[in-house]
Amino acid sequence: MADNSSKYSTQGFGNKASYDLKSPNKEQTAIVYDLLAEGPIAGLSNDLSSVYYNDVPLVDSANNEILRPRKFTTTTTANSTSVTASDFGTIRTLSYNNKSGLSIGGRAISITGAGTKGTGIASITSGSSKVTTSSSYFTQTLIDNQGKGLPVFIRITGAGPGGQDLVCAIKKMVSATVAELTVRAFNTVSSANIVQDHSTTISSISGNTATLAVAPLTAKTGGICVVSGPSLDDSAQLTNFSHISFGMTTGTSIQAPLIAPGFTGSSSTVHDANAQIKQADLRNVAGLSSLGTAYNATNIDEPGNVNQGSTSDTVLTASSMGVSNPQEVDEIHLTFSFPEMHAFKSSGAKGASFVELQMFFEYTSDGTNYTSALAFGPSNSTVLSRTPQWGNKVTYGVNDGSIPSSGYVKPSKAQYSEYIEEFVMNVEQFQPFVNYRVRVRRLTDDNFKDGSFQHQNASYLKTVENITKDRLTYPYAAYAANVFNAKDFSGGLPSRAYKLKGKLIQVPTNYLTRDESSDGIAKYTRLVGGSSPAYTVSEEASYQNWTGAFRGERSTWAEGHPNRDLVYCNNPAWVFYDILTNNRYGVGQFVDSALIDKYSLFEIAKYCDELVSDGEGGLEPRFTTNLYLDKTAEATKVLRDIASTFRGMVLWSDGEIVAISDRPKEIVYTFTKGNIESGLFTYEGTGDRVRTNQVKVTWNDPADNYRQAIEYVEDHQNILSTNRLVRESSVAFGCTSRAQAHRYGKWKLLSAQLEKETVSFTTGLNAIGLKPGDIIGVQDADKDGYQYSGRVSNTGTKSTTVIPLDRTITLPLYAAAFPPQLLLVYPSGGCYLEQEIATINSVTYFKGDLLLQNQNGSALDTQEEAANLKDDSGDRVLNFWSENVRVEKQNIATNAGSVSSLTVASAFSATPDAEIIWALQLFNGDGTPKIGTTKEYKVISVKEEKDQKVQIVAAEFAKGKFGAVDRGYTLYSNPIDTNPDKDDIIPAPTNIVAKVEPMNSESGDLGETVNIPSSGGVKVTVSWNAPLTSDGLKYKDIAGFELKHSFNGGFESIITNGEDQSFTFENVSIGTYNIHIRTISTINTYSQWITRKVTVGKNEVPSIAGFNKSQIPVGGQLNEGISINSSSGLLAFGSSTYTFIGVDGTEYILTGTGAGNYQQAFSGMGASAVAFLLFDADATSDHLKAVELKTDSNVSPPIEYYAEVGASNNGLTQASGTITVTQFSNQIDGASTAFTTDFASGDLVKLDNGTAAQATYARVQNIESNTLMFIDKISQQAYSGGNIFKQSFKPDILKDSLIAKITTNSGTVYAINVVYGITAGVTGADGANGPKTLTHFVYHQASAASAPTKPTATSYTFSTNSFNSLTGGWATTPPTFAAGNTNKYWYSYFTATENVAGGDTSSGSNLVFQNSQQGIGFTGLVTFTSGSSGAITGYDPADIINNNTTTIDGGKIQTGTIALNRLDFNPVTSVGGVSGTTISLAQLSSAGLTLTSNLADGATTSVAAIRAGTTAGNVGLGSVENKDPAAQVVEAFTQVTSLTAGSLFLGAANSATTNYVEISAANGGQIIIADDST
Repeated sequence: MADNSSKYSTQGFGNKASYDLKSPNKEQTAIVYDLLAEGPIAGLSNDLSSVYYNDVPLVDSANNEILRPRKFTTTTTANSTSVTASDFGTIRTLSYNNKSGLSIGGRAISITGAGTKGTGIASITSGSSKVTTSSSYFTQTLIDNQGKGLPVFIRITGAGPGGQDLVCAIKKMVSATVAELTVRAFNTVSSANIVQDHSTTISSISGNTATLAVAPLTAKTGGICVVSGPSLDDSAQLTNFSHISFGMTTGTSIQAPLIAPGFTGSSSTVHDANAQIKQADLRNVAGLSSLGTAYNATNIDEPGNVNQGSTSDTVLTASSMGVSNPQEVDEIHLTFSFPEMHAFKSSGAKGASFVELQMFFEYTSDGTNYTSALAFGPSNSTVLSRTPQWGNKVTYGVNDGSIPSSGYVKPSKAQYSEYIEEFVMNVEQFQPFVNYRVRVRRLTDDNFKDGSFQHQNASYLKTVENITKDRLTYPYAAYAANVFNAKDFSGGLPSRAYKLKGKLIQVPTNYLTRDESSDGIAKYTRLVGGSSPAYTVSEEASYQNWTGAFRGERSTWAEGHPNRDLVYCNNPAWVFYDILTNNRYGVGQFVDSALIDKYSLFEIAKYCDELVSDGEGGLEPRFTTNLYLDKTAEATKVLRDIASTFRGMVLWSDGEIVAISDRPKEIVYTFTKGNIESGLFTYEGTGDRVRTNQVKVTWNDPADNYRQAIEYVEDHQNILSTNRLVRESSVAFGCTSRAQAHRYGKWKLLSAQLEKETVSFTTGLNAIGLKPGDIIGVQDADKDGYQYSGRVSNTGTKSTTVIPLDRTITLPLYAAAFPPQLLLVYPSGGCYLEQEIATINSVTYFKGDLLLQNQNGSALDTQEEAANLKDDSGDRVLNFWSENVRVEKQNIATNAGSVSSLTVASAFSATPDAEIIWALQLFNGDGTPKIGTTKEYKVISVKEEKDQKVQIVAAEFAKGKFGAVDRGYTLYSNPIDTNPDKDDIIPAPTNIVAKVEPMNSESGDLGETVNIPSSGGVKVTVSWNAPLTSDGLKYKDIAGFELKHSFNGGFESIITNGEDQSFTFENVSIGTYNIHIRTISTINTYSQWITRKVTVGKNEVPSIAGFNKSQIPVGGQLNEGISINSSSGLLAFGSSTYTFIGVDGTEYILTGTGAGNYQQAFSGMGASAVAFLLFDADATSDHLKAVELKTDSNVSPPIEYYAEVGASNNGLTQASGTITVTQFSNQIDGASTAFTTDFASGDLVKLDNGTAAQATYARVQNIESNTLMFIDKISQQAYSGGNIFKQSFKPDILKDSLIAKITTNSGTVYAINVVYGITAGVTGADGANGPKTLTHFVYHQASAASAPTKPTATSYTFSTNSFNSLTGGWATTPPTFAAGNTNKYWYSYFTATENVAGGDTSSGSNLVFQNSQQGIGFTGLVTFTSGSSGAITGYDPADIINNNTTTIDGGKIQTGTIALNRLDFNPVTSVGGVSGTTISLAQLSSAGLTLTSNLADGATTSVAAIRAGTTAGNVGLGSVENKDPAAQVVEAFTQVTSLTAGSLFLGAANSATTNYVEISAANGGQIIIADDST
């Protein structure tokens, strides 16, 4: 196998979740495509937070900040790993579940033009896609860099459009100097620079500086930097749905095809492999050869003693799988079958087995050299570095429920039927390639045996599916792909909604949209600087002039120019312009952009962008438009609808399309009786009864997923006074702001109430320049009875300040604060100020003033100049331009009275022509218009009639309504709408606490065991705190909680109600588990997941043998006795060599090791104390510990824990660093701490702030890092700079054992109170002598035919062996038996016990005689019959035998102990049928003769040693006096017993004249009974 250097040699590129590897692939998924919009569009409004399923966002906005990629600029230095940008600092401060920055997940990064560079070496011809270099440049690494998920391109200087860089990817490497590109060159270049974007990962971030894993090779200033979202592990859960995949396109003209994850593709080739995958022979695998030849031998009982695998890797080439177009394959699906996956042992225990695989994708770009990329499974280096919990490096066993690699298949439970698992290789990242192959290798041993567990884990590769995906790009179509899992939506497919930033459109070149500006406010301060190719774009502090050019005009701007691209904008003026100019979906094919009055749109756009009240204390743009055109309609209707957004209309005027808007304007022409036909004005009006007093506005509410909503605007006073409701219904087109809808309704209402009159008249061609929307002044002398208008006289003095009138008028009295104003009509354009005040060229102007000069003092006489007008601060000036005519207005300085000319306080711009119209505006003392003054009307229509006449219709114009529309209102929330908004960030629960307890939580005292389930499992109670609002109050909109956990293997979810804040899991085994909890709101939206890892350690699972209140098992088996010195407190075992079996069944054999293994001092206990002897299983030279229960009574409730006797600081050791804990939290943050080495899960810790009563004791729940861990209870105290303590001695509750309880009395006398374990006994002090007891005989001295009466006596004396008052005829010695005597002889058993120990006398009930028994009888040949015959009450032959008395009962001879020197085996030549000159002890033993000794010195070969060393105490008789065996025989027979020459003699020596019995080994063994009577 070619093992070329590959980016995937240490970590697989495949993605396989651990929970997926624990459960078979039986889930159903569905892929749904949604066509969203005509493109190009900007995309999702707020990334994944803008995708909704069943009205729930896929990601909440807080998590979206963590997940979203980022794009910004930075500068690189060649060969330096440091890059700086503020966005790095933002990434560093992101936090999620007590992790921040890169600890949440690693991030990839690409930087344009900062990779491998070739200076002046590249050549390419226009129209060609083949590039050549004059020196070696192209490598496989360059191609591999393109497949890391971020944009990485080759850039060739000058070969792109307009002389820009050619930006594309490498399609195929032909050689080191030739490559085929994905696009063709626009220009021919030679000796050009070629550079690749730099792609790597971020290693760390400090401040705003990131350290990269691989340094850029090229220095780049202002390079575009793209940083990916974080790579998350299985425990991270930042989305509201667990099994969803989403993707979308933005509808560009050239866009990549959208391939949904799990998409089956447009074509596929399925190969039916059906190959069994057995363990590979790893001895010759590159990278694994160091395993040796017996890699299966370690810790695995290999059947047949096979120490290595025997098969080769399974390799499937593209051709062998029937793939005819390997270069087009995008995805490979490998399906494996496991007929059974279980392990079992003869006792009935069972569990899941496992298989670990390595899967490689190997590809070639030249057809010869293959690059191998690990897809799934551990890398070879990982295999070699493993330390297994059991098994070995290749058959890698784990006990904690973890999944060691992406190729490790282990079901959560034993599987006895087929188990299917699918692995998907996405190989697009390796394209282009010309061929490929798939390699599969099994690491795990086949059907191996682990201890007493037999595994069944055969594996088969069933099918391999090679998929080519749909490559259709669908230009200009923005669409989304969704992959749903039935786990998330069991009721069917969810509803789907997308919040988009829509069409990219043209906007003025000086315009910064709200999305682009630094503060979110649209500005006209954009400046493009520099030159190709190093353009710059900046946001200036002052207004920038607009030339009339638009961004996005591709015919105007070259490739690479910042103005060439379209931009997203929701200003209705520019949306209107887009519909007018777009030739795909608008009317651009009919309307040339030169025929559009763009400057009038420019003024409207600025009016739209002005900030006004949002009714809730904030500001928002006056008008925005957010519309979705989902069906075709007449262009004029669409244009009218869009124009209505800015209260406008569309008209054709002066050869242009003109948009006008109802907004504050000034009079541009005046009409009097003198300049209209017949001097006649015609009026029409509306009556009060039909005048609107309520407006119902329909708009789209974002809070309700943009569904239609209603906003009512009313004149409450009018409704009450008239008792009528006159409603007008209106649609606020494209409106998604409630405040904007309210303003629209208010404008409608005020217009209806204040503009209730229209005027119509006919005039001459002098009015031909007017257009709808213009404001005119009407002074009708007939209507009001006042003549305040006329023409400028052609006689008299005339200047810019003195204006002669065509008649004498009476100028009424006026207040100095409100002087009358003279209005003159000038036949040329003019600019009017529309904002409240502005200082231009050091002159202060007020709203409505005519502006004649710009900021530079130049004449302001064109619409373009008016559009670019700035004040002296450089800010834009809001104004209105009248193109054809203007009205100038000045205050009159002439006093009241009859006058024929008027003098004005400030000069007009020019001396007026004779006959032009003048008119007066007069005011009352309060500033209100005086009756008869010139009245303002807004032109509705201008109709040119025959005879050069123009008919005008105008409506009353209430200028003051605009201020009322934009200000002075408050929006109140609907009082019954208590539900949260779907985009609200729902607060998450806090403080996950996992309490690990035995299944039966009622524990006994020491020595009292409690039944534990045979599984040894525990229960884990997970609890959490209710979510809080930002002001610390409990969140009220809780519908429930979702608890997702991995206690049963894969992730499972549990839904609780809003009141339940805990859940208990039972029978939990040792392992590390994930817990995710989130809040469910009343509208079924979700909070962020709060996650914790919970580790159930060995010290938290109690022993099966039993536990006590301290959870240390008691018991064990010891083959030695234990004793303690009552004075010194030194406890000792009977021997330094002993065997101890712990409560868990582990055997410890100790042979004379250190004293700490068989002695333990308890001298530190003190008086009246209790301690315990503990066997420490983990120790080596100090297995025995003296421990005691410590109680901290300063805390409530008091806490008990174990410490060694005499340990300092109550057996607690301060850990390193200091801690901080927030009150009512279980999170411990450390400073200079080493949590991972100081503590383990389940450890008891003490949190301390210096006040004893404020200490907190808890157990460690989980350790996240050296500075972060969690405990299993909520701390009631806050700690800042506090200390944390650990137990100096930590018992192992699985392995350690309490053997004994030690106590002291008030005098510090040590004693062993209770022995919990099984021992050989306790060696106590010598006891006092007890009373002597003797069982013996008395003999009837004369023969008798029948049994005499049993004897009696008053007492017996032990020392003299004599009776007082013994019945006559009885004696303690047997009579002399006469040979041949046929009479019978009799004896009686008696038992004597001392009345008082040491008193030497027995009497009364302590002296008992049995009935007479026949002692001997001879009839012919001598025979022996049993004398007991069961007739003696309470008689037990063993009692006599065990007291050195020999009985002969027929053929059975039994006796007690016989000294070896009294046995003669010389005559014995055969034992048990075995003959030989030497008879071994084994032969004697097998024949039933057992020789034993309890001598400690082992001198069993010395008869003398055996005799001398044997005492009564050795045989358990204590202080009982034992007589010499021979003496006892003498008392029973008249002759002395002897043992000589290998024969046993009962009676005198071998003689013909004596009676004797001889037991001899002679002649093969014989018994001789000699009777001298015969």
